[in-house]
Amino acid sequence: GNLNNGTVNGATLTAGHSGIANNAYSFNGSSSYIAVPTNFANSFSAGKMTVSAWVYFNVNADWSSIIKNWGSVTTGAFHFGLSGLSQKLHLQITQSTGTTLNALAPATITLNTWHHVAFTLDGTFMHLYQDGVEVGTPVSYNGTLKTSFQYTNIGVKPGTTQLPAPSFSGYHNGKLDD
Repeated sequence: GNLNNGTVNGATLTAGHSGIANNAYSFNGSSSYIAVPTNFANSFSAGKMTVSAWVYFNVNADWSSIIKNWGSVTTGAFHFGLSGLSQKLHLQITQSTGTTLNALAPATITLNTWHHVAFTLDGTFMHLYQDGVEVGTPVSYNGTLKTSFQYTNIGVKPGTTQLPAPSFSGYHNGKLDD
């Protein structure tokens, strides 16, 4: 949204959560992703944001990415996806001070079904939502986000550039819809 149209790299159009054809993207879990324009990082400067998506996980992939502004060598503003191989929804942010904070859903997410997921950063707390319900405990933060890492990708973690990270890439294997 907000004219932050991404560049599609290998992801293919597919039916979304509503069943409408060509309304979502399918990610193969090994090379497909969407690169978000670098100016998107400017929207983090206020320390407040909301991100939501419809997600479908085919498999429990290691660090499966929904959207990440998080590099392979340096932390970014946020990581939103699954936590390691736990199959739990996870949000990690880095404050402007360099301190990282985590919100983790207490239960695993069901594979092979659509889920609506979201996070909000309201300037005081970070909140994590799954299927319309807040999951986990809100985590207090100082209202700031790290803004120096400019690369954001959908479906994979960026490396030191917009290209996917060489290790722990967290390629998404499934579908994403807005």
